[in-house]
Amino acid sequence: MNSPSVLSVDSCENCGACCIAASRLPIKPHEVEALPQDLRDEVKALLSQPGLNDDPSTDCMWFDIQEKKCQHYEYRPEACRNFKKGGDTCKKIREYIGVI
Repeated sequence: MNSPSVLSVDSCENCGACCIAASRLPIKPHEVEALPQDLRDEVKALLSQPGLNDDPSTDCMWFDIQEKKCQHYEYRPEACRNFKKGGDTCKKIREYIGVI
C-alpha cells in the first residue's frame, strides 16, 4: 500500500527517482545524432566504455545526484520526456527509492 505522501506527485523537484532507477541513459542512436556536437561527443565517449551504461548499481549518466536533476534536461531522451510524472511507475519508484 502506498503511503499518503506518495499518492500525489505535483513536482519532480528534489526527486530524481526515475533517473536513479534508470541505471542507464535511455537514448536512441537518432537522438544521440541530434545532440549538439560537444554533447554528442561526450555521450558517444561514455557509451563506448564497456559496461558503464549497463551497471545496475549506477544512476543515469546525466543525473546530477547533488542537485537531484538532469544535467541536460533540455536534451533529455524521448523515454524521459514520456515518463509520466505521478503515474503508477513514478509512484512505485519513489516509494522504492524512498523519495516521498
